[in-house]
This record gives sequence, structure tokens and C-alpha cells, in this order.
Amino acid sequence: MKNIIVTFLLIASSLAFAEENTKNINLKYGANSGGFGFGPAVEYKASKNVTLGALYETISSDSGTVTAHTSGFGINARYYFTEALTQDMYIHTSYVMGTGEASNNVDSVKVNASSINLTFGKTWMWDNFNLDSSIGIRSMSIGKIKTSSDVDTSSLEDLDGFGLSGSFTIGYAF
Repeated sequence: MKNIIVTFLLIASSLAFAEENTKNINLKYGANSGGFGFGPAVEYKASKNVTLGALYETISSDSGTVTAHTSGFGINARYYFTEALTQDMYIHTSYVMGTGEASNNVDSVKVNASSINLTFGKTWMWDNFNLDSSIGIRSMSIGKIKTSSDVDTSSLEDLDGFGLSGSFTIGYAF
């Protein structure tokens, strides 16, 4: 998974240097609104008002005997009202697929999930550095749940449906 992201970043950065004095690529890190944690994202300016990209999110937790980990990989698009990769308002959508796992010394649970997000946000730019923040809605879908014993998974099934979605990232555009 990480090799795919590194390869995509290398290809995207080489495309950015093809045109001078324009910002075509935005490399970001943060909560990209996929609901699976924090991670890198890359967005490519596809037209005057649109960026397209890929993202990866992950988070881990360890509390006593319980460990948990989530990760997801997805795609996203932004429509900027004035111009992409400038200080502007935007509408953002993303689709992320991932997994969540939790275990202790006795039991374990693994779940597949996907998330579709629609948010409204703003980009703040300082030369090439930028901050993004957005809020909106998410549709979460829980797939197959695997357990090592008779663990009650009803609370995981309750995650299906709509909820709030938010994002906050820092980035560098070139």
C-alpha cells in the first residue's frame, strides 16, 4: 500500500514540474475525512476548479491488553469555487475503503468498512503552504465482521448509516 502511494507521489511530482509558475500538486497530511485516522494525501489540479487525488489514513491505539488499528485507502475530488489550489472555498467528496481491528489476549474482531463523504470547506494559502478544514456528512457502510469468539458486534453494526464528517490537513502545493 505504501509503495503505491510513493509511486503515485513520484509520478504526480514529475507532472507538476512540467508547467512553470503554476501549482498543480498539493501534498497533504492530516485527517482527510475518510474516518480511518490520519495520513498523507496527494491532489492533482485536473482543471481550473477541480483537484483529484488519493489518500491513505491510519491510526493505532494500545490501552492495557487491548490494541486497535484502522487503515483506509481512497480517492477524492474537490471543486473550488474560484480556482483550485488557491485560498478559496470548496466542496469535497471522497470514497475510502479500509479495515478496523481490535484484540485483547482472548478475543479479536476485524471489520471491513467503506466511507463516502461530502464536505464543504476552505483552503488557506501562504505561498505554497496551506491549511484545509471542512465539515459535512459521511455515509459509513460496515462489511464483513470476523471474530475469534462470540464477541458481541452489535455496536459495530450500529455504525452503518449517516453521520458527521470533518477534515483538517496541512499541505504544500507546487
